[in-house]
Amino acid sequence: MTKSLYPMSLGWSINVVAVNLNTWKRLDARTQDFLQKEIKIYEDKMWATLKKATLEADNCNTGKQPCTMGKLANITIVPVKPAEAEQHKKLVEGAVLAGWAKRCGAECAKEWNDTVGKTLGLQAPVN
Repeated sequence: MTKSLYPMSLGWSINVVAVNLNTWKRLDARTQDFLQKEIKIYEDKMWATLKKATLEADNCNTGKQPCTMGKLANITIVPVKPAEAEQHKKLVEGAVLAGWAKRCGAECAKEWNDTVGKTLGLQAPVN
C-alpha cells in the first residue's frame, strides 16, 4: 500500500487508573499497599511494552528482526528533519499543550511538566 513512513508522532494514548478518594480512604492500609505495588508493576509493564512496540514497529516496517508484534514489510523510513521536529515541538507546546494546560490548571500542568513532559522533552505553559 505504501512505500515510505514519516515517523512523526501526532498524538498519544494515555492509560489511567483512578479511584475515588473516599473509596480509597475506606480501604485498609494492606489493601492500599497491595494496589499501589500492583499498579506500579502494571505501569512498568506498559512502559516496557511501549518501548518494545516502538522498536518493533520500525523493524517490522523495514523488514528487520526482531519483529514479534507484527508482519515484515519493505517500507523506507523518511527521517524527520531537525527543522520539522522543531516546528512540531512549537505547535505541540504552543497549541495542544497550551490549550490542555488552560483546561487542566497550573498545578496539573506543572505536575505534567515534571513527569511526562520531562520524559518527552516538552513543556506545557503553567500560567
